[in-house]
Amino acid sequence: MRRFRVLLVALLVIGLAAAVDVSGVWSVSVSFEWLPTLTCSLRQDKGSGISGTCSSGSTSVDIHGGKISDTSVEWTFEAPHATPTGASVVYSFRGTLSSDALQMKGTVVGADQSRSYPDQHGTFTARRR
Repeated sequence: MRRFRVLLVALLVIGLAAAVDVSGVWSVSVSFEWLPTLTCSLRQDKGSGISGTCSSGSTSVDIHGGKISDTSVEWTFEAPHATPTGASVVYSFRGTLSSDALQMKGTVVGADQSRSYPDQHGTFTARRR
């Protein structure tokens, strides 16, 4: 009987973990002083894919390569004409979702596509609105 209870609890925990959905609007703060707070609208696709947009002011960019696995979340977007030379910067986010699925924390890398500037490494925090 004890084994049955342990198995039942394990199945419930697995079921809850699989039910995590990051779909919604998130306020994302990044440690780079030049990058304002972002509003990211995430959609969790069938399975583990994430799509959507991130915006600041009137500028909006599409999310690429987004995915979730358990509580690990990652996504990327390209900001066109983001450097003084007009090159694009690809921002890659990798983080962990809180147990209540209302917050994320992690790292972000900004990679200048012209390679004129070194990659910038920082952190981010996100809060579901």
